[in-house]
Amino acid sequence: MLLQWCTLSPAGPSKLSAIRFSSPSRVHSIKIFPTDVQPFGQCPDIIARTEPEAFFLDVYFNAHPVGSPVDAKQKLKAPNALMPTVIPYAGGIVEYAVNMGSEVH
Repeated sequence: MLLQWCTLSPAGPSKLSAIRFSSPSRVHSIKIFPTDVQPFGQCPDIIARTEPEAFFLDVYFNAHPVGSPVDAKQKLKAPNALMPTVIPYAGGIVEYAVNMGSEVH
């Protein structure tokens, strides 16, 4: 299991933030913690801060097909198929399941 704990702050005119991994990764869920919650029992000094208290989060996953292409020309094309979804966050500790299907990672 890969755990990504980070701070996302919208930047630039598009107000976008990004999390990137160095290799293809499968996301199973996204968990959001409200402000002042201690998300890790083993690390009581880590405190969550989520602002605003409620929001809609537009998430875009870059989908990579599983398996290798049969045609050599397909290998030259870099896949960039974005899979959009919207997460409505109304507060509290919430975990959103992400179903990426079995054909992508």
